Amino acid sequence: MSDVAAQPSRPAVDHEAIRTLEEDVAAGIPEIMLDLLDTFINDTPHHIQVLAAYRPGDDPSVVMRSAHSLKSSAATFGAHPLAQLCAEIERLAREGDLGDLPQLVEQVQAEYRTVKAILEEERARFEG
Repeated sequence: MSDVAAQPSRPAVDHEAIRTLEEDVAAGIPEIMLDLLDTFINDTPHHIQVLAAYRPGDDPSVVMRSAHSLKSSAATFGAHPLAQLCAEIERLAREGDLGDLPQLVEQVQAEYRTVKAILEEERARFEG
């Protein structure tokens, strides 16, 4: 079983990471932040769907790539618990040991719902 769930609780989103993204990448331009947030919010369900669609006998590299991509995107927005779950899925896919994937996908889905709500609040701040 994954050891990710046993780790201490962290905030779903590190708001300092969003501030850094706003300053360093978006250069304070709201439209750029809106585009970045929209891309993450709109692309993440596809990655989760790829993870959920895996069945024994499928190519685990597909799971590994999707988990890696989602891990990187989540980390960019400071969604560290989500990124950690994806890192665990990526590791398990690399090892070819995806027996716990359904439970991990459920955790990813739950964590994403929380992250999405927070990022939608951030999005509203940039629209204002």
